[in-house]
Amino acid sequence: MSITKNKILIFMLLLFLPIKIHAAEQPIAPPQKNVPFDASFIPKSYEVTKGDYLKIKTIYENEGNVPINPQIELKIEREGETAYRELFSYPKDQPPVNPHSSFEIPDMEIPTSNLDTGEYNAIMKVSQGEYSIEKRFDFSIGMVKSASAVNNISPSENFWQYVKTFVETTAILSSLSMLQSQMKKIGFERYFRE
Repeated sequence: MSITKNKILIFMLLLFLPIKIHAAEQPIAPPQKNVPFDASFIPKSYEVTKGDYLKIKTIYENEGNVPINPQIELKIEREGETAYRELFSYPKDQPPVNPHSSFEIPDMEIPTSNLDTGEYNAIMKVSQGEYSIEKRFDFSIGMVKSASAVNNISPSENFWQYVKTFVETTAILSSLSMLQSQMKKIGFERYFRE
């Protein structure tokens, strides 16, 4: 009987004593940095008056899981030759772009007074660490012309074109009015409700 009492005692001890099970511990890997992003560059105008600033709106879209503050390397080319180059750091007075969000930074302003009149290509290389993207757009400096200058029309010729258009429009409208009255006379009045 003493064996039975010992078995019951062991059973009771096992039942009420905490049991600790050791599983094979595996180190928990830290989350990997994921920094993909996109950027949109929108010039205020694709036709800049010489001496004015080329103003470019920049919107970042952070598709990664860490905040970003990328820098921009701007290069302006004309006929394959570099005409202007500048490195824009992320503005220190702006918060970083949080993960899975968009953020617009203040416009970049590029002086055009040292650039010749003509067509240009803007190339922006945006980088954050090892990740980078490149965007482009075309614009022109000093090539904005009025409609009369494009068509080589003097102001007096332009005035006479307006007069001619007015006379032709008036003639067409009076012809339509006469046609309508003639159709009423021959029995088409049910189509014309007044």
